[in-house]
Amino acid sequence: MSHVLLNRELCLLLVFCTYNLQLHALSAGVKAFTTYGAMWGIERCRLACGGHGYSHASGLPKIYVSTTPGCTYEGENTVLYLQTAR
Repeated sequence: MSHVLLNRELCLLLVFCTYNLQLHALSAGVKAFTTYGAMWGIERCRLACGGHGYSHASGLPKIYVSTTPGCTYEGENTVLYLQTAR
């Protein structure tokens, strides 16, 4: 009887590990994609405003400074893309 329980526990552990790896790949890819997209979108807005995009009155520098580090928090985007591809 204990042998059957051990096999069942092993199967559950393998299923959990498989889903855990898939979840990690998905979350790493989504994080890298969204932070890069947000950074690039803010940069495009700043460039579209010309010289006014650098002005603190536009609010873009504050948004840019608070968003850009997101590409490095919790792992650099290049590393996260590589983990997703793996």
